[in-house]
Amino acid sequence: MIKNIQKILITGTILILVNNPIYSQNVTYTPQNSVIAIDLHDVITQFSPKKAYTGFKKLRNKGNFIGNVCKYLFTSKRKRKCIESYALANISDKQQALALLNPHVPNQAMIKIIEALKALGYQIYLCSNIGEQSYEYMQNLYPDVFGLFDGCYVSSASTGYIKKNDPQFFLNAAKLIDQHAGIAGITVANIIYIDNERDNLKLAQATDPRFVGLFFKNIRQISKKLHKLGLQ
Repeated sequence: MIKNIQKILITGTILILVNNPIYSQNVTYTPQNSVIAIDLHDVITQFSPKKAYTGFKKLRNKGNFIGNVCKYLFTSKRKRKCIESYALANISDKQQALALLNPHVPNQAMIKIIEALKALGYQIYLCSNIGEQSYEYMQNLYPDVFGLFDGCYVSSASTGYIKKNDPQFFLNAAKLIDQHAGIAGITVANIIYIDNERDNLKLAQATDPRFVGLFFKNIRQISKKLHKLGLQ
């Protein structure tokens, strides 16, 4: 009985290793066949309690903003759109609301990793749930960081503010990546995708098998995963 269980476990492990591109020994990731897509908040940037406190203190439309965010939170996860589409409704002080929505600062350790990947020749893409107004707000705050990206795909009004709970989000992101990479003469066989939400990684891979999901927990952990893929 024990031997049979061992055989099942060994067989299952082999199947996982063979079918999961992260662990496949036959896959070689190069700047000529692979690009890297990365989530923004809590990966490239990190939450700043000080900025959140300052943003809330300065916001004039606190009641409307809180009501809007509650509407977002009480919407089922499967039906939620980008939080920006809720939070900015009936808000006159939009800049301060955007500051409160995005109380983040660059994660310098992650920026160094991105710079190292760029130096190796990899194209880097931003793939984020933040809305187009939040993107513009963050880009204006940190132009050097956003200058590292070869392309950006974020939620927008033109696509109905869909987010990463919708397969279409990843289809759109992959299309943008193919277009930008194609201009540089790259045929994208692999999209190495770094995100801090496992559900996002699973849906991306289910939507387009070129997505190779890497879960982000911390800098040390993601560095090891990138090294395992031969990217560092």
